[in-house]
Amino acid sequence: SVNKLIDISPLDFYQYACGAWYNDAVIPPDIHRIDTSFNKIGIQNEAVLTKIFSHNKTKLGKCGEFYNSCLDTATLSSLGLTPQEDWFKAIRSASTKLDLLIVLQLAGCTAEEVAAAVPVITRFEDTLANVDLNELQEIEAVVSPYTALTYYQMDQKYPLLLGSWLKTNGFNVRDEYSGSNDWVGFKDLTRPKSY
Repeated sequence: SVNKLIDISPLDFYQYACGAWYNDAVIPPDIHRIDTSFNKIGIQNEAVLTKIFSHNKTKLGKCGEFYNSCLDTATLSSLGLTPQEDWFKAIRSASTKLDLLIVLQLAGCTAEEVAAAVPVITRFEDTLANVDLNELQEIEAVVSPYTALTYYQMDQKYPLLLGSWLKTNGFNVRDEYSGSNDWVGFKDLTRPKSY
């Protein structure tokens, strides 16, 4: 709502446009934020769904049961992670591709999804297993794929590609010792990745 009582000479547009709402809005303690439209619509939708699911439990069958079970926070809190314990055990004990298939099936994946996911997960794990150094270790290594160049050095080494761009955008490429912050670091992008 627009605040019509504000003095608009030293115009504060935010105060003019939102001031009345900001001063009048009450944020309920169980909600972390509130806005003018979406929050109100969400509250109304929740009330409609609650009414539908609470009055038609037998007609809605499993859908109503599922919805109401999600709202039963007391039971959910008392159960904790117990209903998922078998899944966690399967995940922790998975050590072969067959175990991975079982875990994905427990997660509800179809046979096609499992067939597509296993090679991707295996390739990802192989890639992780082949990582030798983290980025900070590579930067600090004696022989490193990490290269730091000053703007001057970049202009000297790559005058057409980087030097012209730096000059166009106002960077000082003429002074070899221009300042401690005038450099760019590159991680070696020419090294082939193994997948």
